[in-house]
Amino acid sequence: MDEARQREIARALSTKANARESDFSWLIERAYSRPGSPASKAAPKDTVRIADMPLLLNGGWKCFLCGEGDVYTGTDARLLNAEIQTDGNAFTVLLNWWRVINPSVEGIENEEGTTACKGKWNAKTASVHTVADIGNVDLTDFYLAKNKDAEYAVGTLTWSSGEVDNIGLMRTLSNEASKEDTLIQRAMKRSGAPEAELTWNADGTATIHLFESIDDGNGESHISTWDWYTIAPDTMMGTDFLEMPVDLSN
Repeated sequence: MDEARQREIARALSTKANARESDFSWLIERAYSRPGSPASKAAPKDTVRIADMPLLLNGGWKCFLCGEGDVYTGTDARLLNAEIQTDGNAFTVLLNWWRVINPSVEGIENEEGTTACKGKWNAKTASVHTVADIGNVDLTDFYLAKNKDAEYAVGTLTWSSGEVDNIGLMRTLSNEASKEDTLIQRAMKRSGAPEAELTWNADGTATIHLFESIDDGNGESHISTWDWYTIAPDTMMGTDFLEMPVDLSN
């Protein structure tokens, strides 16, 4: 597959949609329901291992972290978003902690900021070892669906404390993800905000938080809110924080 085609597929699959536990059933069922089965054996069905095509990996991903070893009980897990940036040599995994959506777990609170884990693509093993202040992220196996509508990755995050979490990444061309991405991208374009987070409401509307992460230095940061949109996805119409009309239909 040539580089242009790799980039095309990566752009189509890239996502900012919120991660959900159900997105990682392929990993939970295979790596955690079989004692002693490593995460690297959790490849979904109808996929092929990505070997010499690292440009397929660029863009946004959903991310799952769990440190419970061989058994998954729904606790001690983080669901967040990640982004991969690579030119086929340098390789960065950005972990976007502000997207953690499982804050009710004991010992885990709402987290903010982005961690850049940096390393190099290993063409011989089709894997990557990255380093950051928090520890090391090793992604050992990448997979592409045979029909090219989904990608997956597995590995470990070894914290600086020595504790090890399994890490899984995934993204797909699902209708729900595409709808979320469309709403987020159009809201960011209209408002000019550099970041956005979408939440679905009970009445079927979507609330989009538009904001900017501000670096305060010394490892500290805070969020500056630009606006809040409430949008009906069928019409792409809604209101902003001041209840002024918002049109995301084009």
